[in-house]
Amino acid sequence: MADKKQLAVLDDGPTVWNRWRSRNRTVVPDFREVALRDYMLRGGNFANGDFSGADLRHANASGANLRGAKLVEATLHRAILVAANLTGANLREASLQRAKMSGSNLTDAILREANLLRANLSGARMLRANLNQANLLRVNLQGANLRGADLRNAYLHGANLKGAVLAGADLRGAQIERRQLLTAIINVRTQLPKEWESIRPLIPRRAAPVAARAPSTRPIASPAVR
Repeated sequence: MADKKQLAVLDDGPTVWNRWRSRNRTVVPDFREVALRDYMLRGGNFANGDFSGADLRHANASGANLRGAKLVEATLHRAILVAANLTGANLREASLQRAKMSGSNLTDAILREANLLRANLSGARMLRANLNQANLLRVNLQGANLRGADLRNAYLHGANLKGAVLAGADLRGAQIERRQLLTAIINVRTQLPKEWESIRPLIPRRAAPVAARAPSTRPIASPAVR
């Protein structure tokens, strides 16, 4: 059961919450199964907090510190988690349909069996993230770093993998299309689904180089004569 005192503090907004948390550093945020729909949590410090089973639909937690937080089976449909710190967070079986998570940090996060339908994870940092059996249908992973991620048996049809780093990632058993893999970046340690192993030589091994800046056409001034 959630802590009613903490919920009362949170009702006053993230600024008040952060002030309270700084004075109660040993207290673990407890919002299990709480209805936090449409809540403003932006920039809040919820590190190691427990949001298991909580309803966070449409909540704004952009820039929030959710490092090590428990969000098991939480509902985050259309939640805003842009640039949020979710390092090591447990989002197993969480509902993240259409969540906005661009630029978020999900390093070592657990997203096993999570539903990320049409979520935006462009530019997200997802090193070693566990996405085993996750639903990634039409998710935007453009430019995301999934180095060493576990994507076994994940559903990736329609996902945008343009420029996504899959070096060392495990995609065995993943449902993914040929054209998607050809836009991603792999290395020799990337484990591909058996049916796509034959196209490995065609998949980019590194990001496309940045175009060199055109030389200036402005005339170079002659050195002043002393």
